[in-house]
Amino acid sequence: MPSVQKWDDILQKLARMSVRDSLYLELETEPDMYKNKGGVSSSMLLALGYLPQTPMVDTAIMHRTFKKIIERNGMKSFVSWSMGKGAMTAARLGEQKIAVDILCNDSPNARFLKNGHVQRAKDPFGSPAYLPVNSSFLSAVALMAAGWDGAPKVNAPGFPQDGSWKVKWEGLEKLP
Repeated sequence: MPSVQKWDDILQKLARMSVRDSLYLELETEPDMYKNKGGVSSSMLLALGYLPQTPMVDTAIMHRTFKKIIERNGMKSFVSWSMGKGAMTAARLGEQKIAVDILCNDSPNARFLKNGHVQRAKDPFGSPAYLPVNSSFLSAVALMAAGWDGAPKVNAPGFPQDGSWKVKWEGLEKLP
């Protein structure tokens, strides 16, 4: 579709993601989030994992942020719908092995039950299944298999290309 000047103008005025010490911040009002003890949020990964690459996201900063989150939180922190967020971001950053490791996470909150759902450990609603993880997981696998705009021109660009994976897929569209 042709560009619409009104929306182009709005896009140019959107605030850029907050950065401190060459890392993306979750919130501009929390500039010291990486200095605090404990794990850190990974919500900023959504800007590259779930959304298409845009000039508003610096992939070098995102790569450093992604590595810092893994360093602080560990791979087992990618549970629930964070599995897709982490795997899609890893794939788009060229970290295919990490993308697969995130999806193969064996943390209790990342294990699929026989009925195809993931049980949440402390579900405040007492529901037997948590469904966002299913769509997140499937979206990540689809992106990793079919690719995305700007992905390497190889089969299954989100999977390791070292011969350790043989991926066959059909009927998927690449993502933006």
